[in-house]
Amino acid sequence: MFNLTRQEKFVLIFVACIFFIGLGLNFALKHAPWLNNVYYHFQVIDKLDLNKANYEELVNLPQIGETLAKNIIDYRTTYGFFKNLEELRQIKGIS
Repeated sequence: MFNLTRQEKFVLIFVACIFFIGLGLNFALKHAPWLNNVYYHFQVIDKLDLNKANYEELVNLPQIGETLAKNIIDYRTTYGFFKNLEELRQIKGIS
């Protein structure tokens, strides 16, 4: 019926596989509550203004613990708002 080349068949099968994988993931995310937690941890984090962020917002960032969040706020309180990224290197724990 259709005279497809080998490469066209391969592309068609590849697109179909991607489509069905997407359907499966969509179904799994809607019907498996534990997957929503996994999905949440891999979402892209929006930009955060270090001059306005509070302690809780800083602690929730990846690789920022309680101590580093406290150091950032202490530095900001002592020296004022960050004017450039180089000022971050003055904070203990950031290299």
